[in-house]
Amino acid sequence: MKQDGPVIDGVEITDDVVISNAATMLLGGFETSGSALTFTLYHLAYEPEIQQKIYDEVSKAIGEDGKFDVSKLMELTYLNAVVKETLRLYSPMGWLDRVASQDYQIDEKLTIKKGTPVYVNAIGMHYDPDYFPESLKYDPERFMPGNEQNIKPFTYLPFGEGPRICIGMRFGLISVRHAISNLIMKYKFEPIPGAPKPMEVEFEKKGLFLVPGQHMAINFIPREV
Repeated sequence: MKQDGPVIDGVEITDDVVISNAATMLLGGFETSGSALTFTLYHLAYEPEIQQKIYDEVSKAIGEDGKFDVSKLMELTYLNAVVKETLRLYSPMGWLDRVASQDYQIDEKLTIKKGTPVYVNAIGMHYDPDYFPESLKYDPERFMPGNEQNIKPFTYLPFGEGPRICIGMRFGLISVRHAISNLIMKYKFEPIPGAPKPMEVEFEKKGLFLVPGQHMAINFIPREV
């Protein structure tokens, strides 16, 4: 049964509202994180140099007790560049849809009327070589300091942008960073002979999110202690 609650931006904050938003955050943060982690590890198995760079960076960041400080993981520039590059190529939600809340004039020839649905092909921009040179190449360097500033604003939208940005973004990024860091300290990742290369992997064609459409497997080689 609904209970009276405070009103924020015209919305009464009831138990139903809180539960539905929490469920949305978990859905947006878990399934999408699993997809991003899968694609990242798969690429790292085929990119030993990138894998080694992450290992070196994480090794320097962890304490003597081997425990991870979440705030430190946020500051690891190369690890974060790798995650961003994965999300460029494999944005779980490759498109955005919005409804105009008021008439909006683009130019003298085009005005978007109030109530008009607007769709943004985010992943189309991610693969556009005009915005991301050699767009099919897995290259975390494009998101490193000094390079990231060259990316044209609003051409990289794995989480959307503005007040309607993905509610699970922070939760998802923390989960992926933590998982990669823990795994890479314990294992080396190697491809399985005969398996499809990263850009040959098929996508699921009937789901809402952009996720693998086939089984993906790599070898986990325990690191020597």
